[in-house]
Amino acid sequence: MIKIRNLVKYLGGRKILKNISFDVHKNEIFGLAGPNGAGKTTLLLVLSTVLLPDKGEIKIGRYDIRKDSAKIREIIGVVFQENLLEEELTVSEYLQILGRLYFDKKKVNERVNAVMNLLNIKKYASSYIRTLSGGMKRRVEIARALLHKPHLLFLDEPTSGLDPKAKRSLWNYIKKIKKTTTIVLASNNMEEIEICDRVAIINKGKVIKIGEVKKLKSFLGNIIEIEPEPHVKPKIPFPYKKINNNFVIYNARRNMIPKIKNYRRLEFKKASFEDVFYYYVK
Repeated sequence: MIKIRNLVKYLGGRKILKNISFDVHKNEIFGLAGPNGAGKTTLLLVLSTVLLPDKGEIKIGRYDIRKDSAKIREIIGVVFQENLLEEELTVSEYLQILGRLYFDKKKVNERVNAVMNLLNIKKYASSYIRTLSGGMKRRVEIARALLHKPHLLFLDEPTSGLDPKAKRSLWNYIKKIKKTTTIVLASNNMEEIEICDRVAIINKGKVIKIGEVKKLKSFLGNIIEIEPEPHVKPKIPFPYKKINNNFVIYNARRNMIPKIKNYRRLEFKKASFEDVFYYYVK
């Protein structure tokens, strides 16, 4: 669905994206994980044709991003990090107005009803957008992005500012629409990346690791995380990595635990994607 080769992008004289290359497959949820400032949003802006690449090749479907940007915009939907809704309109009014850019009146009604049902916001059709919760506004934004049946959906920090319940609900809808839409999801929320099929970890404008989320976690196996006592280094007779003042042993076994001394807290657990992230991001 997406082919990126040696992408370079400068902003304000700074090299933001540095020779990025990867592919995104049809009907997968592909994650872009990285700390703030890693280049995730800039990459989405390039892929959604808001910015043009300075160097490199990008194809979306069969279209070249430099030659066919208008065609690409017909087949993509985008939900940016910032709220871009018209909040003085009702949900139905907002979606109807946008739908008329693509369809005749009869088709608009069908599509608006379809996306409202998909995102479970039909009961809010007559509500003014300004009265909705953050989670409901996010659903309206995704409904807007899906109106024209895009082949590809870009989501930039889609659950930013949402409470845990709203996040879970939105993740469920993202997984639901995967059946018909390829999704690229950029986030620095490691729990959010867990819903992706594959992920590219980006740091300082470079892709430092790419792979299936499940395989990246299984590579680390079980881990032991050790919180030290203040000003006392624990005794750890195994290879470890220091992360955020804690000590982490990868591919750990339970029989290691009795040999570790002088610590405040010790946890034995399966590796999460957050553990994968800290393993690769220095």
